[in-house]
Amino acid sequence: MSEETLFQQFSFVRNHTLQHFDSLTEEVADQIPAGFRNNIRWNLGHIYVSLEGFLAVTTGQPANYPDGFADFFKGGSKPTDWTAEPPSLRTLKTLLEEQVGRVTDMLTGRLEEPLSKPFSLGGGRLVLNTMGEVLGFTLYHEGYHLGAISGLLRGIEGTR
Repeated sequence: MSEETLFQQFSFVRNHTLQHFDSLTEEVADQIPAGFRNNIRWNLGHIYVSLEGFLAVTTGQPANYPDGFADFFKGGSKPTDWTAEPPSLRTLKTLLEEQVGRVTDMLTGRLEEPLSKPFSLGGGRLVLNTMGEVLGFTLYHEGYHLGAISGLLRGIEGTR
């Protein structure tokens, strides 16, 4: 796959994520329907934090978020454990919007670059060897959480 195509896919997926902000309120973003452990705000923040984490591990550059930010959205966290006010939807939208250009700039010309150490997921069932493979995996990951957001929206609408 060409670099241009992968970056186009990244932008396409992210634009789909950003469309959720158009009709989303803070109240709806925080609802957790029965059968779910997280809310829409968590999924949006998790998309951002996960990509930053993948890049930090694979590039050696620090993740682009303030201290404590990842605690809200890292894997295994959940909103019912939050003890501080989470970032606003406006903040999350801004971060997700600017992440596309920054990541594209960071990875342009580097997608075929081998990682200093292969990145293993799922107990070794998936091993990523290049920056392009990492970015490709993050598109799957973002799509997975877009599906979770769609399920949450259906669950929330079912309670109204």
